[in-house]
Amino acid sequence: MKGKLLILALLGGILFSQCSPNKLRKRSVVKVALMLDSTAMVRQSGFIPAGFSIQLNNGKTRTTQGLANGLWGWRRFIVKAENAAFEKGNLIYNPADVLANNKKIKLIVRPRNNANYTDTFLIDVPRPVQVSLDYNHQSVLAPEQPIKMTLSVLYDNGMVVTSTKGDGSFLWDLFDLEYDGKTDKRNTIWIDNPAPKLLEGTRVGVRYKYNDTITAETFVPLDYKVSYTFSYAGEHGQTGWDGSDVYGYKCSGNTKNGQDGHSGNPGGHGGNGKNVLIYTDVVYRDDASFLLVKITAANQTKTVFINMEGGKISIDCKGGRGGNGGDGGRGGDGAGETEKREAGCGGNGGSGGSGGNGGNGGTVAVYTTQAARPYLGLIQIDNSGGEAGRGGDGGKKGRGGSKEKTTFLELLLGTNNGYRGTDGYSGNKGTDGPPMQVFILPDNTIRKVIETP
Repeated sequence: MKGKLLILALLGGILFSQCSPNKLRKRSVVKVALMLDSTAMVRQSGFIPAGFSIQLNNGKTRTTQGLANGLWGWRRFIVKAENAAFEKGNLIYNPADVLANNKKIKLIVRPRNNANYTDTFLIDVPRPVQVSLDYNHQSVLAPEQPIKMTLSVLYDNGMVVTSTKGDGSFLWDLFDLEYDGKTDKRNTIWIDNPAPKLLEGTRVGVRYKYNDTITAETFVPLDYKVSYTFSYAGEHGQTGWDGSDVYGYKCSGNTKNGQDGHSGNPGGHGGNGKNVLIYTDVVYRDDASFLLVKITAANQTKTVFINMEGGKISIDCKGGRGGNGGDGGRGGDGAGETEKREAGCGGNGGSGGSGGNGGNGGTVAVYTTQAARPYLGLIQIDNSGGEAGRGGDGGKKGRGGSKEKTTFLELLLGTNNGYRGTDGYSGNKGTDGPPMQVFILPDNTIRKVIETP
């Protein structure tokens, strides 16, 4: 018995020595190299996919699943991280802590099949060291117009990322855009309109949100070569409701005729265009001349500048379009012939509703200085009358009831069918507004009106 126990103990020791992680085998890990997603590193989103390139004791190499899409699983390793968490091949860290406090992520890796091997990796998330900012020179450079900005960032690992190339739009999540006393996260600025004050431009800056010393600034000039469109047109008339289709009968003696379809409702009339008052003056800058324009209509006021070379204003005070009439409803079908009654006639289709009248165009009066009068052509006016609404279509006729014996002529002409409804009449076009009236006033009078809120 003692001899058997001794033999079992010896065999157990041999098996333990073969399976122990302290003993190197052919597939024991002897070296680990860390692989990181460089794009995710510069994104600084707090998430970095990672992978290991592994050298085995037999000279072969393997890669972990995840980033490298290899053959080995993460369960073969014991991984600990400092200043981050490690979950299934992903490093998860807090950017506000790691980046703002200039910390490094520490990764300690030990393969389960080699207790004698441990490797430590220090991961320094790339940080911006140089930033440049520019504006899109194809943008319309005027207040209240979208001006797109371009951000280019050089990282301490040598990588350069530009917001307009590839997948570089994430940069706007890392930088605060500052202009006109505002802070924004978008790549587009909207400069406030200070008219009647003329701006030469505005300064725009960016600041790295994890380090206030990483900044850039640029000057965006305003040339006011902009095309404005202002609408004071009348409202369009509503479309009339369609008449209802009818399927019931109306009794007449010993027959059941189809009922007539309901008529469509008339379209609503278009509203009149608003009356518009315009005040103009000329403002000079060293590099250009501008037309200062104040527009008042419908209890609304708008003051803008336009460059005399490349700017224009379009004002729409047309009458509203008349609404279309509703279509007539379909007439009901007549009842079929039986022993006790004759075949019923089909109902007539409903009449189409009449179209609404177009609204009248508004009036336009311009008060200008003598210097601004030659440039009134930069202001285009449309005060035409509104279009007429179309009349609704007449409803379809109802079919006559079936007969036991139908002549060829009755079959061809359908003599007991109803009549198609009458189409509605179109409305009348609105009256055009009168020609623009121009009045010349002294410079100081015009300027006082323009500067008055």
